Amino acid sequence: MTTYNVHIYREMRLVFGGIEADTHEAAAAIAGDKPTDQADSIDDCDGETLAALVDVAGDEDYRHTRAIDFEPERERKAARRLLDACRMVVAGWERGDLAEAARACSAAIAEAEMAGPHAEASDPATKPYSVLLLYPDYANDGGKETYYAFVEAPDSVAAIADARRQAVAANDGAEIQPDDFAPLLVTEGHHYGQPVSNQ
Repeated sequence: MTTYNVHIYREMRLVFGGIEADTHEAAAAIAGDKPTDQADSIDDCDGETLAALVDVAGDEDYRHTRAIDFEPERERKAARRLLDACRMVVAGWERGDLAEAARACSAAIAEAEMAGPHAEASDPATKPYSVLLLYPDYANDGGKETYYAFVEAPDSVAAIADARRQAVAANDGAEIQPDDFAPLLVTEGHHYGQPVSNQ
Protein backbone atom coordinates (compact mmCIF):
# COMPACT_ATOMS: atom_id res chain seq x y z
CA MET A 1 0.00 0.00 0.00
CA THR A 2 1.31 3.47 -0.98
CA THR A 3 1.61 6.41 1.43
CA TYR A 4 0.35 9.76 0.11
CA ASN A 5 0.44 13.39 1.20
CA VAL A 6 -2.87 15.01 0.27
CA HIS A 7 -3.46 18.75 -0.10
CA ILE A 8 -7.17 19.60 0.00
CA TYR A 9 -8.55 22.80 -1.55
CA ARG A 10 -11.81 23.75 0.14
CA GLU A 11 -14.09 26.75 0.29
CA MET A 12 -13.86 28.95 3.35
CA ARG A 13 -15.36 32.24 4.45
CA LEU A 14 -13.09 35.21 5.08
CA VAL A 15 -14.56 38.33 6.67
CA PHE A 16 -12.95 41.70 5.89
CA GLY A 17 -14.58 44.57 7.77
CA GLY A 18 -14.45 48.31 7.16
CA ILE A 19 -13.92 48.25 3.38
CA GLU A 20 -14.80 51.55 1.72
CA ALA A 21 -15.90 51.42 -1.90
CA ASP A 22 -18.34 53.00 -4.36
CA THR A 23 -20.27 49.81 -5.13
CA HIS A 24 -20.89 46.30 -3.84
CA GLU A 25 -18.81 44.93 -6.73
CA ALA A 26 -15.90 47.24 -5.97
CA ALA A 27 -15.96 46.23 -2.28
CA ALA A 28 -15.94 42.57 -3.26
CA ALA A 29 -12.98 43.14 -5.61
CA ILE A 30 -10.99 44.92 -2.90
CA ALA A 31 -11.63 42.14 -0.39
CA GLY A 32 -10.83 39.50 -2.99
CA ASP A 33 -7.35 40.92 -3.47
CA LYS A 34 -6.52 40.86 0.24
CA PRO A 35 -4.34 38.05 1.67
CA THR A 36 -5.95 35.50 3.96
CA ASP A 37 -4.03 36.57 7.05
CA GLN A 38 -5.61 40.04 6.89
CA ALA A 39 -9.13 38.68 7.37
CA ASP A 40 -10.96 39.66 10.55
CA SER A 41 -12.22 36.10 10.85
CA ILE A 42 -11.79 32.80 9.02
CA ASP A 43 -14.50 30.14 9.00
CA ASP A 44 -14.56 26.92 6.99
CA CYS A 45 -18.40 27.24 7.00
CA ASP A 46 -18.74 23.62 5.82
CA GLY A 47 -17.50 24.78 2.43
CA GLU A 48 -17.42 22.48 -0.56
CA THR A 49 -14.23 20.52 -1.20
CA LEU A 50 -13.08 21.62 -4.64
CA ALA A 51 -9.94 19.69 -5.45
CA ALA A 52 -6.99 17.73 -4.11
CA LEU A 53 -3.30 17.62 -4.94
CA VAL A 54 -1.91 14.19 -4.06
CA ASP A 55 1.83 13.58 -3.64
CA VAL A 56 3.48 10.22 -3.19
CA ALA A 57 5.42 10.30 0.08
CA GLY A 58 9.16 10.44 -0.60
CA ASP A 59 8.75 11.58 -4.22
CA GLU A 60 10.91 14.69 -3.94
CA ASP A 61 10.68 15.47 -7.68
CA TYR A 62 6.86 15.28 -7.55
CA ARG A 63 6.91 13.15 -10.71
CA HIS A 64 3.94 11.13 -9.49
CA THR A 65 1.89 14.03 -8.14
CA ARG A 66 -1.71 14.03 -9.37
CA ALA A 67 -4.44 16.67 -9.28
CA ILE A 68 -7.99 15.50 -8.63
CA ASP A 69 -11.02 17.70 -9.22
CA PHE A 70 -14.14 16.99 -7.18
CA GLU A 71 -17.65 17.57 -8.47
CA PRO A 72 -17.91 21.34 -7.72
CA GLU A 73 -14.62 22.08 -9.48
CA ARG A 74 -15.46 19.88 -12.48
CA GLU A 75 -18.77 21.72 -12.82
CA ARG A 76 -16.99 25.08 -12.59
CA LYS A 77 -14.56 24.12 -15.36
CA ALA A 78 -17.35 22.66 -17.49
CA ALA A 79 -19.41 25.85 -17.14
CA ARG A 80 -16.97 27.86 -19.28
CA ARG A 81 -17.01 25.30 -22.09
CA LEU A 82 -20.79 25.01 -21.95
CA LEU A 83 -21.09 28.81 -22.09
CA ASP A 84 -18.84 28.90 -25.14
CA ALA A 85 -20.90 26.11 -26.72
CA CYS A 86 -24.09 28.09 -26.07
CA ARG A 87 -22.55 31.09 -27.81
CA MET A 88 -21.78 28.85 -30.76
CA VAL A 89 -25.44 27.77 -30.81
CA VAL A 90 -26.54 31.41 -31.02
CA ALA A 91 -24.02 32.16 -33.78
CA GLY A 92 -24.94 28.97 -35.61
CA TRP A 93 -28.63 29.78 -35.40
CA GLU A 94 -27.99 33.16 -37.00
CA ARG A 95 -26.03 31.49 -39.82
CA GLY A 96 -28.56 28.70 -40.18
CA ASP A 97 -26.00 25.98 -39.33
CA LEU A 98 -26.20 24.35 -35.90
CA ALA A 99 -24.24 21.20 -36.69
CA GLU A 100 -20.86 22.46 -35.41
CA ALA A 101 -22.49 24.05 -32.35
CA ALA A 102 -24.34 20.84 -31.55
CA ARG A 103 -21.09 18.89 -31.70
CA ALA A 104 -19.42 21.43 -29.40
CA CYS A 105 -22.29 21.05 -26.92
CA SER A 106 -22.00 17.26 -27.08
CA ALA A 107 -18.25 17.46 -26.51
CA ALA A 108 -18.66 19.80 -23.52
CA ILE A 109 -21.30 17.55 -21.96
CA ALA A 110 -19.24 14.42 -22.55
CA GLU A 111 -16.19 16.05 -21.00
CA ALA A 112 -18.19 17.21 -17.97
CA GLU A 113 -19.53 13.70 -17.42
CA MET A 114 -16.37 11.80 -18.28
CA ALA A 115 -14.60 11.84 -14.90
CA GLY A 116 -16.24 11.00 -11.61
CA PRO A 117 -14.90 11.67 -8.14
CA HIS A 118 -13.38 8.18 -7.99
CA ALA A 119 -12.00 8.16 -11.52
CA GLU A 120 -8.29 8.07 -12.27
CA ALA A 121 -6.77 11.45 -11.49
CA SER A 122 -5.67 13.77 -14.26
CA ASP A 123 -2.02 14.55 -14.85
CA PRO A 124 -1.02 18.16 -14.09
CA ALA A 125 1.33 18.00 -17.09
CA THR A 126 -1.55 17.76 -19.57
CA LYS A 127 -2.20 20.48 -22.14
CA PRO A 128 -5.33 21.59 -24.00
CA TYR A 129 -5.81 20.24 -27.53
CA SER A 130 -8.40 20.66 -30.26
CA VAL A 131 -9.00 17.52 -32.31
CA LEU A 132 -10.94 17.17 -35.56
CA LEU A 133 -12.11 13.64 -36.35
CA LEU A 134 -13.78 12.21 -39.45
CA TYR A 135 -16.72 9.87 -38.94
CA PRO A 136 -16.31 6.39 -40.47
CA ASP A 137 -17.85 5.81 -43.90
CA TYR A 138 -20.71 3.70 -42.52
CA ALA A 139 -21.79 6.54 -40.20
CA ASN A 140 -20.88 9.50 -42.39
CA ASP A 141 -23.62 11.46 -44.12
CA GLY A 142 -22.13 12.52 -47.46
CA GLY A 143 -18.55 11.77 -46.44
CA LYS A 144 -17.96 15.13 -44.74
CA GLU A 145 -19.33 14.50 -41.26
CA THR A 146 -16.75 15.45 -38.62
CA TYR A 147 -16.50 15.60 -34.84
CA TYR A 148 -14.61 18.44 -33.15
CA ALA A 149 -13.43 17.89 -29.58
CA PHE A 150 -11.64 19.82 -26.86
CA VAL A 151 -9.49 17.62 -24.61
CA GLU A 152 -6.74 17.80 -22.02
CA ALA A 153 -3.89 15.36 -22.71
CA PRO A 154 -0.12 14.98 -22.26
CA ASP A 155 0.51 14.82 -26.04
CA SER A 156 -1.24 14.81 -29.41
CA VAL A 157 -1.51 11.01 -29.60
CA ALA A 158 -3.26 10.85 -26.24
CA ALA A 159 -5.43 13.80 -27.33
CA ILE A 160 -6.68 11.80 -30.31
CA ALA A 161 -7.51 8.85 -28.07
CA ASP A 162 -9.44 11.10 -25.67
CA ALA A 163 -11.26 12.79 -28.54
CA ARG A 164 -12.27 9.42 -29.96
CA ARG A 165 -13.71 8.42 -26.58
CA GLN A 166 -15.63 11.70 -26.46
CA ALA A 167 -16.99 11.09 -29.94
CA VAL A 168 -18.25 7.64 -28.97
CA ALA A 169 -19.87 9.05 -25.81
CA ALA A 170 -21.54 11.80 -27.85
CA ASN A 171 -23.00 9.16 -30.19
CA ASP A 172 -24.46 7.01 -27.44
CA GLY A 173 -26.45 4.16 -28.93
CA ALA A 174 -24.61 4.14 -32.25
CA GLU A 175 -22.44 1.15 -33.10
CA ILE A 176 -19.20 3.10 -33.54
CA GLN A 177 -15.79 2.11 -32.21
CA PRO A 178 -13.25 4.76 -31.10
CA ASP A 179 -10.63 3.70 -33.65
CA ASP A 180 -13.17 4.09 -36.46
CA PHE A 181 -12.85 7.88 -36.17
CA ALA A 182 -10.01 9.13 -38.38
CA PRO A 183 -7.96 12.10 -37.06
CA LEU A 184 -7.85 15.00 -39.51
CA LEU A 185 -6.26 17.73 -37.40
CA VAL A 186 -4.75 18.14 -33.92
CA THR A 187 -3.76 21.57 -32.62
CA GLU A 188 -2.52 22.65 -29.22
CA GLY A 189 -5.03 24.87 -27.40
CA HIS A 190 -8.82 25.11 -27.55
CA HIS A 191 -9.84 26.85 -30.77
CA TYR A 192 -13.44 27.82 -31.47
CA GLY A 193 -14.97 28.16 -34.92
CA GLN A 194 -15.55 31.63 -36.35
CA PRO A 195 -18.05 32.85 -38.96
CA VAL A 196 -16.79 32.47 -42.53
CA SER A 197 -19.23 34.99 -44.03
CA ASN A 198 -21.47 37.88 -43.04
CA GLN A 199 -24.62 36.14 -44.26
